[in-house]
Amino acid sequence: ARIHRSNLINSGILPLVFADPADYGKLKEGQTLTIEHARAQLSGETVTVRIRDTGAAFLTRPAFSPTEKTILLAGGRINLIKESAAGSKE
Repeated sequence: ARIHRSNLINSGILPLVFADPADYGKLKEGQTLTIEHARAQLSGETVTVRIRDTGAAFLTRPAFSPTEKTILLAGGRINLIKESAAGSKE
């Protein structure tokens, strides 16, 4: 699970955990999930995820280190490396 989580973060994908495991039952295959103001929510204790079709929402828990947040906010490790390389050329 730890390697999978790291791979998601390195790809710029948020590995979130349900605050209430019972909320898993609200999801159905093929639904679209949205996270409004995702960047801002990363700093909080919860991230609200909304099911686009139904409007239902549930809370998840972001547990990211400062380094992981930096990677996610860059859109993944490759983007972070590109940003660093571009910054060092200036």
